[in-house]
Amino acid sequence: MMIKPGAIHQANGGYLVVEARDIVLSPLSWDTLKRSLRSGVARIENTGEQYSPLPSSTLRPEPIPINAKIILVGSAELLHALQVGDDEFQRFFKVAADFDSLMDLTVENLSKYAVFVAPRCRDTWLRSFHDMAVARVIDYSSRPVEDQENLTTRFREISDTITQADYWPKKGRQRHHDGRACREASRGNGESRAPACTERWSRKRRGQR
Repeated sequence: MMIKPGAIHQANGGYLVVEARDIVLSPLSWDTLKRSLRSGVARIENTGEQYSPLPSSTLRPEPIPINAKIILVGSAELLHALQVGDDEFQRFFKVAADFDSLMDLTVENLSKYAVFVAPRCRDTWLRSFHDMAVARVIDYSSRPVEDQENLTTRFREISDTITQADYWPKKGRQRHHDGRACREASRGNGESRAPACTERWSRKRRGQR
């Protein structure tokens, strides 16, 4: 029998960020999370056994005490629906924090956007982005907020654009993304309206402000 640690085990002593949407789509995981929070221990379980009238294994690892902070992320509407539909929700998640959907277009935030792109490509096995491809991503990030001086913080949408952009260099058998790949990907949602972002990013790469 192969035993693998779950997300709660791996987050022990730190933080576990959970998407509210994943909880809605996987009620079993939600019940497991609440059970761990309620008891203060994490158990390695065979999910198949929970639907079987008879246990299929005789060896069970000892429960592990957990000390982790759980952060539930999602839209206000979805979190409210969970709060209304589950009596235990308020017990486990007492502190609410609202995050703005945009941030200022500054040199520091441009760098943070670039830092976001690199691990996204690495973790999902996408081709790496050239500087101009990163600039195009930044251009596109100003379009949802319709303001050249702000960037969207809806990174799921940005992640989707990055994934879609991988099609074009694959089609041309390129090893890296260039500006054209991201431009073509963003056309599906409308052409970029923020050329100022590209110019500011280019100046930053040259060491200018």
